[in-house]
Amino acid sequence: MKNLEKLRELILKEVDMTQVLLDYNVDFVFNPTLVDESQLRCPFHGDDKKPSARFYKNTQSMFCWVCYKTWDVIQFIMEMEQLYYVRAIMFLIDKYKLDTSSISDEPVLEPVTSINGKTISDKSVETKLLRKKIRDFRGKLEFDRYKALSCAFYMVMFKMFKGGDVTEDLKKLGDKINTIQIG
Repeated sequence: MKNLEKLRELILKEVDMTQVLLDYNVDFVFNPTLVDESQLRCPFHGDDKKPSARFYKNTQSMFCWVCYKTWDVIQFIMEMEQLYYVRAIMFLIDKYKLDTSSISDEPVLEPVTSINGKTISDKSVETKLLRKKIRDFRGKLEFDRYKALSCAFYMVMFKMFKGGDVTEDLKKLGDKINTIQIG
């Protein structure tokens, strides 16, 4: 695996967020290629009757006053594609055909732990099921509740990536998800 910080720097330098937003058909008020700042409808919090977000060309970032959140190109892809940080970086490198040959390799850490005696990783059946259940709540739950669930899941995944034991965390999160009633 390549040095993540250098890959991040490469992406932020080479990938134009204007193009990424256009690729995702984000609804701009003004053509973002012609102006330095443009309002847009936020693609993350549902029906946006009035444009509540602003794209800043000079910083290659977007801010939404409803979500009260800022995204750079990597964060935008993480949320749009529901990817972890490393996978979002790989996605952008592949999609925009970035040359990473000048960035050195580093040892790869394979995050694994166990739950009920079974070895799991972020690709395991248990984590995939939890991720799918949380994604299914999008648009059905209040945004703050959805965001809290999603955040809790990604915190558990980050702990797993760092090599921590997440057995209890996954069990608690799964129990919480199973008790949520929609409607």
